[in-house]
Amino acid sequence: MKNISKILNIRALIYAFIIWLNLNITGIQNMYFSKGNIVTVIIIKVLHLIFLYAIFAKIHALFSQRHIPKVKQEIIISSIYLFILAVLLILVWPGTWSSDDISVLRNAESYVFTPWQHFFSGLFQILCLQTIPIPTGVIIVGYCISNISTLYGKNEKQVRILQIVLGGITLLPPLVLYILSGFRMGMYSYLELALITKLIIIYKEQKKITIGDILKISFLTIVISCWRSEGIYYPVFILILFFILGNKVIRKKAAIITFALIMIANLSVGKLNNYLIRTNDYAHNPNMKYNFYNNPIMKSNNYSITATMDPVTHLIHASDESDKEEIDIIN
Repeated sequence: MKNISKILNIRALIYAFIIWLNLNITGIQNMYFSKGNIVTVIIIKVLHLIFLYAIFAKIHALFSQRHIPKVKQEIIISSIYLFILAVLLILVWPGTWSSDDISVLRNAESYVFTPWQHFFSGLFQILCLQTIPIPTGVIIVGYCISNISTLYGKNEKQVRILQIVLGGITLLPPLVLYILSGFRMGMYSYLELALITKLIIIYKEQKKITIGDILKISFLTIVISCWRSEGIYYPVFILILFFILGNKVIRKKAAIITFALIMIANLSVGKLNNYLIRTNDYAHNPNMKYNFYNNPIMKSNNYSITATMDPVTHLIHASDESDKEEIDIIN
């Protein structure tokens, strides 16, 4: 039981379950959604409970450690950051949505994941919409700024300066525009920032990491490296970092097992997303009269290799049997 309590926060789990049960009984959880595949709905509800637990576990950790200066700073920074973003959201209401974000949102209504934008995008929006009837995100900035400024600030003045500088960077227009949109890149940026901060803390402190830390790092790495192909180097980078830090942080055997599990999960998620693209599940959304993804060329797994841009796509769309040889050359 003690080992379980090191990984799971039982009190946070109880809070999450009560809220989750209330959302299901009252029907608030289903306000945005039409009927979907029963298996998909069940999986979503289980994942939603885990999603709520993660939120409550973080809130409970902050509350129980609020007397620690670093945690107190984290709460203050997060509150200020949330207030600023709330004001900006009101000014540009309903946000800065792109056509891709709106497509993902429409498909989410029928529990369809839109794998062309990676099914993580649709899954994230569905989980947010299960909680409250608008898309939202989780703010990680307070944690990152508080820890980085404490690690590198030699005195209170330097800590404050670092907090202002780092806070200003997180409010630069390109990032804010993503945050106020459908959150694909906004949320990805947050998660990547959290992983980098976690690795910096481990490198600077060089203390033995816990099972909980390994699970958090593994989860963040899998999501980041799968959600955007640009993050594929993270698993290798983390393995190299663990080997450099050595046994004082993590045993080599544990590092290799962690890397292997991350890569297995990475490949599995990639194959699942390619399968969803090939089967073109999102084309069956009855609420959309036409969808760009309905085109037969989108039913292949070619996107797992490369993405073509206009005017090549127009040439392929206009082709017929007489153009087969040329189309084969293009592959």
